[in-house]
Amino acid sequence: MIRCLKDHIEKVVEGVCAGNLFFEMPTVHFFSEEAFCFGNNKVLKTREKKVVTLDIGAFRAKETIMQSEDDGKVYTCRELKSLAPHRCTFGYDVIVYVGYALFVHCRSEKDIVSELARKNISISDREVSFLGKKFVTYLAVAHRESRQKIRSAMDQRGGYILHVDGTCEGDSPHLFTGLDGIAEVVLDNIKIPSEQSELLIPFFEKS
Repeated sequence: MIRCLKDHIEKVVEGVCAGNLFFEMPTVHFFSEEAFCFGNNKVLKTREKKVVTLDIGAFRAKETIMQSEDDGKVYTCRELKSLAPHRCTFGYDVIVYVGYALFVHCRSEKDIVSELARKNISISDREVSFLGKKFVTYLAVAHRESRQKIRSAMDQRGGYILHVDGTCEGDSPHLFTGLDGIAEVVLDNIKIPSEQSELLIPFFEKS
């Protein structure tokens, strides 16, 4: 009896997704809370875009942009910016999901398309490939902006042990990587034609 009840509950939970809850793509309204708290503000304009996240799936985001009548300051919605990049359809959570699936779990693009379809997210192989490249770009930017924090953390641990490794396939450039052997953090990597000293010395000086 308990097992039957548990199976029934699991089926009900599996059926609770955006695709089953909404017959049409829902519209979610966004506005700046700051604009309603300070000063004398008016509606400057509204804009809409389609957003796709893991939590909801696809929805229409309607943003109301406010402007101060005192100093002309424009207020946009921070919450919407935190969900998806500007002028992008897929949310940050979808980008991270695709990045992990491609580069950590070694999933194929077709596998990822099928996995996301079960989460009520329609995406093509080409879009998966594009999001994978975007994930790498965001990761590189975040790593570069966190260099000082990484350096401070290594100093607090008393330094680091530098591990280096170079790989290549055929005549392709060498991917040379430096890692912190203690924290197992990638410190930097470069692509070089060969592992000659004049090409490696600048890398070591930077690491």
